[in-house]
Amino acid sequence: MKDSTKEQGLSLINRAPYVRCDIETDPSIVETILLDIWRIPRPSLIMQVTGGHKYFKLRGKMEVNFLDDFVKFVNTWLLTNGANVGIVQPIGQAIRKRKLTQL
Repeated sequence: MKDSTKEQGLSLINRAPYVRCDIETDPSIVETILLDIWRIPRPSLIMQVTGGHKYFKLRGKMEVNFLDDFVKFVNTWLLTNGANVGIVQPIGQAIRKRKLTQL
């Protein structure tokens, strides 16, 4: 698999699994890693969140409602650029907060 995807493994910081792929990687290889090797359940929804690298701030109740509703999606895969800026930053914080409250 490493030759096909260029890289996969566990991150050094939090041991979270990751896969880094070349643009030419056959999607079936990524599917095999996610579903068969990592045994992640097939999602009901796949959502990609992208945004610029500028500071993004929701205000007051809008922030609470948006982020609370966002992390309630069941069986959803969330794809981001991995940067801790823009819209990705508050979404990551909301997911992290929800994970901590569900321990």
